[in-house]
Amino acid sequence: MLTSVEGIYEHGEVRLLEPLPGIERARVLVTVLPDPKPRAQDPLDLPMTAEERAVWDDLPRFCAEHPIQFSWLVPPDEVAEGGDSRP
Repeated sequence: MLTSVEGIYEHGEVRLLEPLPGIERARVLVTVLPDPKPRAQDPLDLPMTAEERAVWDDLPRFCAEHPIQFSWLVPPDEVAEGGDSRP
């Protein structure tokens, strides 16, 4: 049975990133993978267009100028009357 685990080769040694339970000694085959692309610094690691990045970067200012209104928590009849009677 073949088992695959991820590891890192560095300075002449292979370091496994997860244990191999129950295996004391085994013959191995090492396959070297290309370096992954650098991880994006974007939120959730999703790529963004320049326009999306500008909107994201402006979000703190926009939020400060436009506090969240929780009108969705207020029944429609209270919104029509001009306010929420709850604290």
